[in-house]
Amino acid sequence: MRKGSFLLLSITILVFVSAAKLQAQISLFSRASLRSLVQETLRYAWELYFAHKDNYGSEDLWAFRQLAIGLSKVGWFDEAVRVLKAMPKPTKTIAQSQYWGAYREVALIAAKTGNSNLAKQLVAQIPNFVGFFKEPTGGMQKSSVVAAIAQNLEKLPPNKARQRLKEAILIANQINDNFWRGNSLSALAKVAVKFSPKEAKALSVQVLAITEKCSSDNQRLNLLISIAPVINHWSTHQAKQIFEQAMQIALMKIQKQDEKNWSIWWVIQGMVEAGLWDEAIKAANLLPEIKPKLRSDIPYCSQILAPLPPTKWEALKAIAEKLAKKKLFTKALQVADAIEEPYERASAYVSIAMFIAKSEPEKARQLLWQSMEIATKEVDLKSNYYLVVTIVEVASKFAPQEASKLAMKAAKPLQRLDSYSASQSLSWLAIGVANVDVQIAQKLFAIAIKSARDITKPDQRMHALENIVGLLCQAKFFNEAQKLLTEIEQASLARGNVSPGRWCLSMRNIIVAMTEAGQAKQALALLPKLSSCYDKDRFDAMLAVAKGLARSDVQTSEKLLLQMLKIARSKWQDYERQKPKLAQLSGIRVYPPHEAFNLTLKITLLVAQVVNQLGRKLQ
Repeated sequence: MRKGSFLLLSITILVFVSAAKLQAQISLFSRASLRSLVQETLRYAWELYFAHKDNYGSEDLWAFRQLAIGLSKVGWFDEAVRVLKAMPKPTKTIAQSQYWGAYREVALIAAKTGNSNLAKQLVAQIPNFVGFFKEPTGGMQKSSVVAAIAQNLEKLPPNKARQRLKEAILIANQINDNFWRGNSLSALAKVAVKFSPKEAKALSVQVLAITEKCSSDNQRLNLLISIAPVINHWSTHQAKQIFEQAMQIALMKIQKQDEKNWSIWWVIQGMVEAGLWDEAIKAANLLPEIKPKLRSDIPYCSQILAPLPPTKWEALKAIAEKLAKKKLFTKALQVADAIEEPYERASAYVSIAMFIAKSEPEKARQLLWQSMEIATKEVDLKSNYYLVVTIVEVASKFAPQEASKLAMKAAKPLQRLDSYSASQSLSWLAIGVANVDVQIAQKLFAIAIKSARDITKPDQRMHALENIVGLLCQAKFFNEAQKLLTEIEQASLARGNVSPGRWCLSMRNIIVAMTEAGQAKQALALLPKLSSCYDKDRFDAMLAVAKGLARSDVQTSEKLLLQMLKIARSKWQDYERQKPKLAQLSGIRVYPPHEAFNLTLKITLLVAQVVNQLGRKLQ
């Protein structure tokens, strides 16, 4: 055993002893316990890091990142910074993005929650490094934090906002890469125009100057689109000229057709942001009316990462939605009426209905029925069934008296789909109406369950029933959800060589959903049913219940968490005992129990969250 590992083992054992004594003396929901848990989780993270480095020769900082980011998400920035400082500095280029990415994520969360000073301190430490694929990663990370600071400026009083703006500009100007510096300054200009027009104008001039220095056509295009809406506040003529310049780049400089279409789409988005409606509508005509067919030689995952570019009809729908949001309803309806593709036209009507409902409820009702007529008669509901679900959801908010009628109209064509598609679409439809008509929702769920039972392939039947259970939980029909567990297990076993216990996944989801719905005590009574299930399912359910009980029954919540901590520590001790023996065996890679780290991490973050929620005076 190496010296470092022996030392870490000794320290870890001491942590177990000291932590056990600590828990006997003070509440788990205290600052002292939280610090102890963070320290314990940190030591696990170090062991994972060493093991990965010894076995694979790489620097995996995942464990540190999860702890630091998780702590910042629940408001414990001081503990998150402590983890960042403890994180080992990478020696390899590929690990730099992980390392500084953690700083960026914590800074982002700090900026979004109004802690601009911490965000500024963290981002100042990120160097202008170039990443593994030669991209300016340091500049990109700094730019994203500046953008988050910019969003928070709108919430501040003008004087304070102007002071923070100056600080953010200093950060942005420290970015070496032209594009990311321009991107940051543009984000600040968009906010500054609301409380400091003079500063916004100066920033826009700076961004335009930076644009000329960018060698990439795409980068120049993006900066022009970003800054033009800001310039439109004092010069519509200049803004139009900038959009024309951007469109020329899109049409003349971008060679690949898909990239060209995406570039046109982003120009349209910028025009819409600037309120140049006629220019945006005209530009939409440059897009194709039909999406190109998927190429068979491109892997499926690549198609997801690089989706097909928008069509003319999608652009017009986006324009109609923005017009409606600005309460320009007449113009919005004119644009929507011009959309020839049924799905996009119906979607546009639904969006307009949402915005017009307050001032013209009868018109909103008509638009919802009009969109449902199009959806049920002209749209392929097998691949687009969520359109009718959205119509019903919107109706339940703005025209509840119509929601049930719309749901039953949609149910008829959905029942004619194949059994799997029918079960899924009808379940979602039930969710759409559940808040306003429980009886209709139950009726739709019953039809969906019958459709699921008609599925002949066991694997599909199992997944369909599992999806229905999840949606029943969303509707808070917990008893109905539990009744399907036996059928899920039967379908799972019918697949062939499958070990029993698939129902555990759904049981866990039921317990978690019950807890989130405020039924933590009822969920607690169901925990013993998971005694024979996988650790992950059992622990996820216990964590959820512990969180739910923290407000009403702190002692039981603490008892559950201590029980899980004991299990996690036991797994870690088993590993430490076996490690010397395994290390002596040639060719055996020794790796710590990852599930024990995950469990300790989740408990630590939950304790941090509960302490915040309880609002106790920390010791």
